[in-house]
Amino acid sequence: DGAIYIADWYNPIIQHGEVDFRDERRDHVHGRIWRVTAKDRPLVKPLDIDSMDIDELLDVLTLPEQWVRLNAKLKLKEHDREDVIAKTLKWTTQRDTSSNKGSQELLEASWVLQCVDHVDADLLEELLSNADHRIRAAAVRVVSHQRSRLPRYRRYLSAAVRDEHPRVRLEAVRALASETDLAAVTEISSVLEYPMDRFIDFATWRALRDLKQVWLTPVESGAYSFNGDSTKLLYALESVDSGNVAPTLVNILEGLQFNSAGTHRVLRAIASSGGADETGTAIAWILDKSKGDEIAGGTILVELIEEIRRRRVRPTGIESLAESMASAGDAYMPAVFTAAGAWKLDKYYDLLVTHSRQSENRVAQSQAIRAIGFYQSDAARVDLNAITSGDDQIGAVAAIEALSTFAIEQAAESVLAMMQRGTNVKTNDALSSVLRNKKGSVVLAGLLANISITADVAKNAVRTAQRASGDNSTLINALRTAGKIADVGWKYSEQLVQELAVAAINNGDPHKGQEIFRRSSLQCMLCHAIGGAGGKVGPDLVSIGGSAPVDYLVESLIDPNRKVKENYHSIQILDVDGLVYSGVPVRSNDKSIVIRNAKNKLVTILKADIDLQKESRSLMPDGAVDALTRQEIIDLVAFMSQLGKVGEFEVSKDEIARTWQQLLWTDEAHNRINRTSLDTVASNDAALTWTPFYTTVQGEVEIIELPLYKPRSSVENISFLRTLLDVSEDGRCTLVFDNEAGIMLWVDGTPTPLNGKRCDLQLKEGQHTITVGVKRPARETRLMVKLEVPSGQPHAQWSVTE
Repeated sequence: DGAIYIADWYNPIIQHGEVDFRDERRDHVHGRIWRVTAKDRPLVKPLDIDSMDIDELLDVLTLPEQWVRLNAKLKLKEHDREDVIAKTLKWTTQRDTSSNKGSQELLEASWVLQCVDHVDADLLEELLSNADHRIRAAAVRVVSHQRSRLPRYRRYLSAAVRDEHPRVRLEAVRALASETDLAAVTEISSVLEYPMDRFIDFATWRALRDLKQVWLTPVESGAYSFNGDSTKLLYALESVDSGNVAPTLVNILEGLQFNSAGTHRVLRAIASSGGADETGTAIAWILDKSKGDEIAGGTILVELIEEIRRRRVRPTGIESLAESMASAGDAYMPAVFTAAGAWKLDKYYDLLVTHSRQSENRVAQSQAIRAIGFYQSDAARVDLNAITSGDDQIGAVAAIEALSTFAIEQAAESVLAMMQRGTNVKTNDALSSVLRNKKGSVVLAGLLANISITADVAKNAVRTAQRASGDNSTLINALRTAGKIADVGWKYSEQLVQELAVAAINNGDPHKGQEIFRRSSLQCMLCHAIGGAGGKVGPDLVSIGGSAPVDYLVESLIDPNRKVKENYHSIQILDVDGLVYSGVPVRSNDKSIVIRNAKNKLVTILKADIDLQKESRSLMPDGAVDALTRQEIIDLVAFMSQLGKVGEFEVSKDEIARTWQQLLWTDEAHNRINRTSLDTVASNDAALTWTPFYTTVQGEVEIIELPLYKPRSSVENISFLRTLLDVSEDGRCTLVFDNEAGIMLWVDGTPTPLNGKRCDLQLKEGQHTITVGVKRPARETRLMVKLEVPSGQPHAQWSVTE
């Protein structure tokens, strides 16, 4: 009759979104069903389907109610089959195919014929050429089901896989996945020549995976190569995680140029799957082909060498290849450093030591220090120790990280020395490196006996230890003793939970709570997103207030491991080098496992390198809110309790840019901007350091939180941030700012003016970088940027990739 029926099991959990399945408050017995109707709107009158003849049932197919049409089709199945076929085909000749309604009725007729096991090729061909992509897609699915009765079905699918709309291409791809020949594989891969979205991407990935037995063996033997298209070949290989095609990839590489489309993907694939000969060939190829583009060549070499080293493969002729890199120019020196450390090339050790002490180029210095650590020799221990005891704190942190992999005692002693000096700016980074070693926590706890450090250093170190992998309770106690800080953390009790829950409801300030949630020291947004803006370590909190009781929110803050949401238990991995990793599993295959760690970073670990793996706890550390006052916890809970409810903290449906990067202030970045121009911020200059930054729930950038720059070319201080825009195919869109005051804009590195509050763009398919400069104090208020896409234009959306 047109009413809406809602199944509601409340008492007290509204739905099963955020609360543990084992929560004892779940009610599995009671419930209500609500019937909702529109006021002053007549209900649909029920039809007596059972008394209708074939012609009357066919006319029911013109009605808008899907449920009624479905029952009419089911009833038609009960009538004489031949009679239904004849009358349905006659009925189609009476439809007005010039209208959308008439086209929909033809589609209904084709479904009726399916119901009685009949196919009409003429009707299907008419539907396949319809102007409405939804009808074409539905017709392709009918073709897929009826292919045995359609001699021309492959021709239909061949046309559909090249259709202008991705939904039609999706149906064709899934239909072709049921075929068993290489021609079908070639047809499926042709879809990669067109704009992709996540749906057609998944369908194509699934289809190539389904047909693995058809194409993989010919690819491995060199008999089939997707017509030499490296992009298609790599996409297929990635869909099945194949590792036995490196020789084929090398053959394809020989026919490519350094900057050809897909070349770098081929190189990365060789690095991740090739043996000694293939990886050596790839390194030599880069050295030969990147002449004239040395910076890019050096960069890709470093990336490839890191991957090859991680797989414990030694490229053929690496010694002579390193000599070639060293003589090819300064742009290749980082690759020389990386190769020297990866394969312990003694010839370059003194060069590494020299660069490890030169802080003018931090990137080269860091690479040199890391490479020294790979040697794991007595000389390396001495040279790294010398760096840790110097005045260069950044170099000392890098040296401690290198020492932690093979000389944990010296690394721990260096961290302790940093703590005693009270210079805690980089101490936390150094401590994190030590705690990655399975022995690091115990060694450092032993060194802290009878040692004094300042309370502030101790508090920072405790917070770092709480977030680190493994059981660090002994170290935390030692730090508290050494820093003479009392154990004033919040301790779980039912009474405390109820008190704070009641106070949050009655006295909490959600606006202050949002400020607390956004504090960098608390790191909530590093792990949790709200409406997609934020980390992915923990659950998205967009609906937490509407789905979880307030006492549950309090409990999750004070004792985060008391109840862990399904799929957010972490795993702990100990590798063969004694390094400990903790994170939430993201994906896994036969060769490796990818986890997301507490810093919201993806880490790949080879399964062959795993010594021990076990399920662990939530990545949210105990004591995460220990530094908060009682009122701050109350305000934080009040904020979380509003998420998912209608009101001020409801996430807008508008296309607002929520995921940004902020330009951090560093001496190097400040000098680079002043020596060049403001346009440098819109480039990928290595001197610039960008870190994630997220809007408020309301979609506003808090300007006051952004770092300030004072360029010589400007009389005003400026803050910089950037975001990404994904465009599915060439078309128009508009950026709309809340106001134009103090705004500078670059699109893909090009200065772009505003027309009032708006900026109309004509963009090519792909990902585009939107960089914004905010002049201060011309603009101290918040900033919001929306996206508008005109009707009929291709889809564009803000990227959630940081």
